[in-house]
Amino acid sequence: MSQFPDDPDLVKFLRQHRPAPPHAAKGLEDALMSALPEMAPAQRPRYLWVVPSAIAATLIASFLSYRAFLPAQPSPTELASLEDFMETNWHNTVNDSDTQFLPTSDEQ
Repeated sequence: MSQFPDDPDLVKFLRQHRPAPPHAAKGLEDALMSALPEMAPAQRPRYLWVVPSAIAATLIASFLSYRAFLPAQPSPTELASLEDFMETNWHNTVNDSDTQFLPTSDEQ
């Protein structure tokens, strides 16, 4: 409840009779701080440097090995050889000279 109610008499009464805050004791903050156990400042783990180093090494390795995983472009000689092979294979498939499996005119 951050605001007083709309009753003006109640608001006036509460303001007149509100308690005074207690006076701070001298040396209270020092006593509280000395009661807490002394702790060394928080240190990051020493192995934490491994993570950014591993990320950087992975990025560098992937960048450098990018070309190694690309297939090489075939030379014009290899392309000509491949074209001849495919052409010969196609002609042998379409123009099959082995007629032993073809039905003869007597069997139709």
